[in-house]
Amino acid sequence: MVDVGLFQGGQNSEAKNRSPLVDAGAVDAVLLTHAHLDHTGRVPLLIKAGYSGPIYATSATVDLADIVLKDSAKLQAQDAERMNRKRKDKGGPPVEPLYGIEHTEPFRGMTRQVRLQQTVPAAKGITARWFEAGHMLGSSSIELNAEGKTVVFSGDLGPTTLPILREYERLKKEAQVGSFRSL
Repeated sequence: MVDVGLFQGGQNSEAKNRSPLVDAGAVDAVLLTHAHLDHTGRVPLLIKAGYSGPIYATSATVDLADIVLKDSAKLQAQDAERMNRKRKDKGGPPVEPLYGIEHTEPFRGMTRQVRLQQTVPAAKGITARWFEAGHMLGSSSIELNAEGKTVVFSGDLGPTTLPILREYERLKKEAQVGSFRSL
């Protein structure tokens, strides 16, 4: 599974975030492109659902995602507490946060840090290679190879004008371009 992000803003984002993820037992590995919440925010839900496999990402993505996910859990608890005070006054049922800090704690121990340009066996018959995406510290695109086929997931690219970030790497091979819906 590549990126497991939260829906943010927009209509029904709360309902979309609460909709069931895939069966956690069917996931062999999680691969992250970068630490933004719209790419990592439902990893704790996957853990809550029983996922215990590897999570591959660059070291900067691991460090930043660990902070982002713990902060997200804290904010969700505060939001649920505030909503429950209002609901109680109106006689409504309480709401639970999507996940708690206890679902973010296993994250770091599950990670397998990768280097850019490093190819790793991500799952049976599938290799993955991370390369610079230039979006934020640690961001990457991921090239997946299986049975002679290659798929590249870019996450987000650029911007190219910030002096602290490297420019994203362009693919050297010809590739068919398509779009995919993320979870």
